[in-house]
Amino acid sequence: IPIVAMTAHAMTSDRERCLEAGMDAYISKPLNAHELLQVVESLAPKSAPGASAPSSDLQPLKSASFDLDDALARVEGDKELLSQVISVFLEDSPRLMTDIRASIERGDAETLQRAAHTLKGAVSALSAHRAAQLALSLENLGRGGNLARAEEIYLDLDREMNALREALKAFVSEITCAS
Repeated sequence: IPIVAMTAHAMTSDRERCLEAGMDAYISKPLNAHELLQVVESLAPKSAPGASAPSSDLQPLKSASFDLDDALARVEGDKELLSQVISVFLEDSPRLMTDIRASIERGDAETLQRAAHTLKGAVSALSAHRAAQLALSLENLGRGGNLARAEEIYLDLDREMNALREALKAFVSEITCAS
């Protein structure tokens, strides 16, 4: 499995360090959909002869949890790539939510800030604006060290994440059925 380093550090030495550490490619933030697509395509195995292209006859999925049009624009309309990004998100997001919950229970503002920041980036990449706003609120509480409202915001975020996961699963299912 190819490994792509993605970091906010854009210095040439950072790129070299990542590649020397065994990464197959390197991308710096802010994420550029065209650059990401080029890197993924260069590392992805080529399709088998006779493999069919994904159908573009999908009915638009409407969801209050994420903006499908915006999410697709981030990956230049590549529904298969978006489906892969969603699959990774669905696998990783429960751990982030557990980390956020545990940090609130422990009163650990630093861990809350870090976990909420990571989740904010993930949901922003999927154009899940409400979840991103709630994660930002938790990140700011963690940064400020005042967790008084953290439980309340976490409960809103948890509800939003459950709705988001269902909407994302529906999208992936639609993609899978269409191909």
